[in-house]
Amino acid sequence: MTGRLQNVAAVVTGGAGGIGRATARLFALEGAKVYIVDTKAQEGMETAALISEAGGSAVFSQDTR
Repeated sequence: MTGRLQNVAAVVTGGAGGIGRATARLFALEGAKVYIVDTKAQEGMETAALISEAGGSAVFSQDTR
């Protein structure tokens, strides 16, 4: 990709699956440091792992509300 989001921090709510997961992965591919927030812990950790394995930067935090 083009690195359009290099050195940008992005918060993606609902990032554990579906459109949120796709958004988090695309942002990371473009160079963003991604902070994923979702109620689904397992899926959120998987999303962060997918991003990290691809060379991106991602952290997951569970929303427990």
